[in-house]
Amino acid sequence: MLDCPPKPRVVYDKHGVKGLVYGPGRGNAEAVFYTIEEHGHTWPGGKNLLPERLVGKSSNVFKATDVIWEFFRRHQLQSEVKNTDQHIKALQRRLVTRTAYRAAKCSSISLPL
Repeated sequence: MLDCPPKPRVVYDKHGVKGLVYGPGRGNAEAVFYTIEEHGHTWPGGKNLLPERLVGKSSNVFKATDVIWEFFRRHQLQSEVKNTDQHIKALQRRLVTRTAYRAAKCSSISLPL
């Protein structure tokens, strides 16, 4: 996996949340994996709109959005885009293009960035 080490290092272990990082690998790549004990099908740290009996337990001890933004802050794309708004729009176009392609092909293939 991107020439990352086969054994992860623990980067977070609190309140039933565990974060593992495989890396650094080729091009300083990292694969990050978080588990949350007894957590249902909800967004960690987000607002739960459905009853617990349908989606399981939720928790605010871990905020997934903050962790994801921190990951992307550390692993910025090397590009000509200097303006943050332009950068976000470029990422949105890539996501829309990838999503449209997947929908058209009706498969779950991964396209390289």
